[in-house]
Amino acid sequence: MHVGESILHKSWASSIDEATDIRVAPSTSVISDTIDLLGDGKMVGWFDGGSELGPRALGQRSILCDPRRSDAKEILNRRVKMREAFRPFGPAILLEEAGNWFEFDHTMPDSPFMLRVCKVKADRRNEVPAIVHVDGTGRLRTVTREANGRFSELLRRFYEETGVPMLLNTSFNVMGQPTVETLADAIACLLNSGLDCCVFEDRIVFKE
Repeated sequence: MHVGESILHKSWASSIDEATDIRVAPSTSVISDTIDLLGDGKMVGWFDGGSELGPRALGQRSILCDPRRSDAKEILNRRVKMREAFRPFGPAILLEEAGNWFEFDHTMPDSPFMLRVCKVKADRRNEVPAIVHVDGTGRLRTVTREANGRFSELLRRFYEETGVPMLLNTSFNVMGQPTVETLADAIACLLNSGLDCCVFEDRIVFKE
């Protein structure tokens, strides 16, 4: 960690610890704890590093859910996103596993900016119902260790635990609001929506 990063971490930690209406749970293994929360059906706000640029959730400001849950899309829409039921949620998936779950029609599977819509393989759709659109497709975002750091590690560990190398991944915001940028934005989103918790580096934050 560089000096600038150390100062930033101290500022974040201080801001979180001084906030009201939340409960802060320091974690010695935040990725493991996040996976446990996802497995319990929790909707997790993931806030990591600098904010994203563009219209898609790229793993710095994301809301994450377990894609194996058939009710995840409905609950996420009802409690957080408040958007039309027909609109799908896409997956973030490890690049090396993408070909085992999606059809790419002999093209390269790379989709680092969540801009490709591909068919989910028919024999895998029942395993990840939360990210499969009515037409059998998913708007996927591929993730690598080199480009995506800790977010890649989260997916990798989830894969080790569940056999599923992806998570439902949508932008960290509510309807009518931009994607959160600052820590204060993220806490406000937590407090004013049905989001269950937020992950900030080595801290997991819950509503009080």
